[in-house]
Amino acid sequence: IAMGELWLRLFAFYICPLCLLWMIYRDFKRMFCGNQKKTSTTDTKANKSKNATATKSAANDVDNSCNNKDMFISIVGMASSAVLFTDSLYVYEFGRLFGFSLWCVATVMAIRLALSLRTNASDNVMTRTKNKNSSIR
Repeated sequence: IAMGELWLRLFAFYICPLCLLWMIYRDFKRMFCGNQKKTSTTDTKANKSKNATATKSAANDVDNSCNNKDMFISIVGMASSAVLFTDSLYVYEFGRLFGFSLWCVATVMAIRLALSLRTNASDNVMTRTKNKNSSIR
């Protein structure tokens, strides 16, 4: 653990902005693109419904794996921004405002990511409940 902390302190100047860029990219992608998948227009109605359910289940699998990666990146980004905010060498080099602003942005983006994951999880539960109810009928 100590070696990991030392590597984080060494590369925090590079890790924090990269993590922030990734979180901003994912936030814009979630806001503007959403999780909707398109099916081809040449399919028949029966094939469309089968393809739509297969696409939804595949999209949920991909989203769940990306969620774990996004949470890891947000945690590493917050840790590296905390290093930039509190480490004396970085504070002497760049001042307090640099680290504090990165820490604030990383915290806000991590909260937005966590809230969007919670919303996606509740949407997935509601979709599964609807599918179970429709299959019972």
